Amino acid sequence: MDSITGMYAMNFCEYLLKLPPSLPALCAGGETITYAQLVSRAAVYQRRLERSGLQAGARVLLLLAPNMEFYLLLYAMLGAGLVPVLVQKDMPRQQLRSCLKQARLSAMIVAQSAGKYWYLLPELWRVRRFTLDTLRLFTAPLAQAVPEIDGATFCVKALDDEATALLTFTSGSTGTPKGVVRSHPSLLAQCQAMSHFFAHRQQRDVTSFPILTLFSHFHAGCCYLLPTFDAQGRLPVQMIAGAINAQAITRLSVSPAWLKELVDYADVQQCRFPAVREVIIGGAPVTRLLLLAVQRYFPRATCAVNYGASEADPISNVDIDELLEAWDRQPGYLVGRPGPETEILIVRGRDPQPAGEEGEIWVSGPQVLTRYLNNPQAEQLTKIRDLAGRVWHRTGDSGFLDVQQRLWLTGRIADRLRTPSGLTLSPYPVEKQLNGLPGIETSAVVEGPQREICVVLQQAAQCHAAAPLMATLFPGEPVRFWLCAKLPVDARHRSRIDRARLRCLLARRKLKAFFPEV
Repeated sequence: MDSITGMYAMNFCEYLLKLPPSLPALCAGGETITYAQLVSRAAVYQRRLERSGLQAGARVLLLLAPNMEFYLLLYAMLGAGLVPVLVQKDMPRQQLRSCLKQARLSAMIVAQSAGKYWYLLPELWRVRRFTLDTLRLFTAPLAQAVPEIDGATFCVKALDDEATALLTFTSGSTGTPKGVVRSHPSLLAQCQAMSHFFAHRQQRDVTSFPILTLFSHFHAGCCYLLPTFDAQGRLPVQMIAGAINAQAITRLSVSPAWLKELVDYADVQQCRFPAVREVIIGGAPVTRLLLLAVQRYFPRATCAVNYGASEADPISNVDIDELLEAWDRQPGYLVGRPGPETEILIVRGRDPQPAGEEGEIWVSGPQVLTRYLNNPQAEQLTKIRDLAGRVWHRTGDSGFLDVQQRLWLTGRIADRLRTPSGLTLSPYPVEKQLNGLPGIETSAVVEGPQREICVVLQQAAQCHAAAPLMATLFPGEPVRFWLCAKLPVDARHRSRIDRARLRCLLARRKLKAFFPEV
């Protein structure tokens, strides 16, 4: 029996039918639809999917921007028992091909310009290809529904609790992306875990994380679908700022990069966002300067930093007042306490560590996903079952618990530096100090080809400012400074430094060395 629902079969979309039908659910491009309209239009898509020969269990790649049609299709597929497959389309081609190969797709659905270069990916050559709008070479239009024959009742198919509901992929920051399998009970568990931290109902939401739209709807909220970063990393911030105030948005759930663009714009325009009541930041570490800017430009909002992983979200949460108050007390970044059903261990080897000792972060709870897609080796390595039968997920992150049982992040295990003298250090505590120096907002500390400590900054003046600190922190250790005009970041959040890319650039001598005087 499923421990979350108390049933042998269920469907995440059951809750949709219980929400007040007249409340607004989605708003995009000047159009707003209610929950009744969402369910009705999703039902039409269910008939179209069925007429196109797509049945429960089929894995279907959705290559659409996160717009109105994307969410109508997403709910249609979840309700009917099809498996939506979501990939980060601007990830490196080799990683994208790996994701598509793992997915073993039955079909793909494209719209607008999202899938116009599908023929460059051999993994898509033998799948059925459908389009919602403009006909493309070797694609067919998704079949039309016939209301007189098909009807328009939204189907909520009860499924076994092990059936796959949604397939996404890890970022691949430390290697090949892994297929993350969400069942219908695990989607429900994730929403319930997030409800502990964000319990307000009927919010007017803007999010840079498409999956959080499901959480907004779980609490009868309305999501405003605004553009996000384009392929060149540009955000239409003027339009977004205007929409936030014009639509009286009450909650933002965004990455640090998304939020920084918004507060930088607010600083130039000297505008504020008084309607916003809640700001949730996730996806990467947050600087003190950004937190202070949030307090300035969102004067009526509570703000929190959320920590989680693709396989376990949320893990912990901290209010920024507590975060700022504790900022200088410990190395690393404070990410708060777990929810009531979530447990955290700090582990070195296989031994749990006491407060203050650094190690790998392990997490257990109902929202922790227990399997990957066709990857038993990854499961054996990262999914550890204890004597009580609980599954612990090894996050690959390093950190420690303080005496108040609050979690602090120090980096990724794979990104630790090991110098020739035997010193081992995590990057976040060093970068946090560097980012606190005048004139430095972003820095990267990575291990060099000769195991030297490499500090990557964007300007020569920043290297001059950083040199005395590094000499004080690491006397006698080899420290080198490098210039990179724009630090590489992850494709998903555009916030997390791509350290593997930096190490590659260093090894290939693609960065400019700088030699500051100390």
